[in-house]
Amino acid sequence: MAVVLDGIRVVDMTVFYQGPVACRYLADFGAEVIKVEPLEGEVARGLQQHGILPMKEWNSYYYNNNRNRKSLAINLTKEEGKQIVYKLVEKSDVFVSNYRFTGLQRLKMDYQTLYQVNPRLIYAASTGFGYYGPDRDKAAFDPIAEARVGIMSYLGEEGQPPVYPGWGAGDMMGAILTSLGIVLALYHRQKSGDGQRVAASLFGGCIFAAAPFLQPYLSTSRQDLLHQPSRKARRNPLCNVYPTKDKWCYFYVPNSQKFWSKFCQALGMKELEDDPRFNTSENRSDNSSQLISILDSVLTTKSAVEWVKRYHEEGLLIMPVNSFEDLSRDPGAWENQYLVEIDDPRWERRKTTGLVAQLSKTPGETGIFGPELGQHNEEILIDLLGYTWDQIVSLKDEGVIL
Repeated sequence: MAVVLDGIRVVDMTVFYQGPVACRYLADFGAEVIKVEPLEGEVARGLQQHGILPMKEWNSYYYNNNRNRKSLAINLTKEEGKQIVYKLVEKSDVFVSNYRFTGLQRLKMDYQTLYQVNPRLIYAASTGFGYYGPDRDKAAFDPIAEARVGIMSYLGEEGQPPVYPGWGAGDMMGAILTSLGIVLALYHRQKSGDGQRVAASLFGGCIFAAAPFLQPYLSTSRQDLLHQPSRKARRNPLCNVYPTKDKWCYFYVPNSQKFWSKFCQALGMKELEDDPRFNTSENRSDNSSQLISILDSVLTTKSAVEWVKRYHEEGLLIMPVNSFEDLSRDPGAWENQYLVEIDDPRWERRKTTGLVAQLSKTPGETGIFGPELGQHNEEILIDLLGYTWDQIVSLKDEGVIL
């Protein structure tokens, strides 16, 4: 079956998360992605632990972020190594890197240099803090960018320390925006024949993700409107997280009379509907702490499943706060192929994330996990770039390739 990016070749010189995942989106939809790594391998290959997860037995962080691509291990500090990449760039459509600018300039892999090699090239700089500004060459990781943007200050309970979500949301947004920019630039090149530079960043990705909180402030300059209220003092007590007998549930119910009546019906406390403390939306807001206290007590009498059934029968939105274990058993996640299993010949079947953007006529595929270091050296050098076996032996002896 056709894949939408079939025929597009990408030179991937990325590390850790944002850059590799941007390339993963391209690879999942058919692009030939060649990962250029130093002889010791991309730094993420050596992770011993990611968060609390041990990586020694199987580096899921590296292998999933870098799935569906080839590995070319080269020493770019040697001129012969640079020449290999230049020849590869000549035959490629896209170059992606999240190295620092000074590092790229030192390696002579900056935009100006590679544009001279291939004027049709789409050069994507997937950076930490953007292409311009005083911090353009500083290192960045997801918590640092989220702290700078202000996302953490709106999470967690009021008066408590800021909360870092911990899932690399900024990295993921930066990756999506990088891959989107690449696809847009490829479309422009199809019409004009011209390559160009694409710039996206972790910092920009966090700003993009923060828009629902950020835009109200930009429109009003009123910081006081944006504080994160305690769950004990929500203005709409029907839109809140509550404990049940076995787990927390999130209720998302408008504070209107129509929904209040249904809410009380599902709760089994119709007498609350006309309670003068709660009988109007204004009263429920003014006395939210009292209502939340009542709901905390009543909702712990039944399990999450029981409450979900009752509230869904009334057409109201309520969802258990699930664990990843719960998600791994969710039929919707599997039927939509948001979660899949990969048969990789190197390992037994393993569960992983699938494709959440899906095309009916040119679908992508999860394929296989990331390559071993230098796995495709000979294939790329001989079949694509025209090197001979004697040249490859010489390059290995000189420490240019693995």
